[in-house]
Amino acid sequence: MGPEKGTLPLPVETNNPASLRSGFSRNYSNTVNVEVVKLSDYVDGVIDLAKIDVEGFETAVVRELAAAGVLPNIKQFGFLAISSG
Repeated sequence: MGPEKGTLPLPVETNNPASLRSGFSRNYSNTVNVEVVKLSDYVDGVIDLAKIDVEGFETAVVRELAAAGVLPNIKQFGFLAISSG
């Protein structure tokens, strides 16, 4: 998810492109193009909890929800951050 639709290169581990260890804060030499969608396109009612892990784009996603006028439909957010150490 992101603030606008499109595609974005996501850095991934060179030796293991299927690894969950990827993201924009890492210096990986390989990238894969991923589709970016807007969460607001999927909010059509009240949501009790939205759990979001979008590799540093959390603020942009919440701002886009506000701009689309659907932020009040989401009662609570959960943000996930995992570090490998």
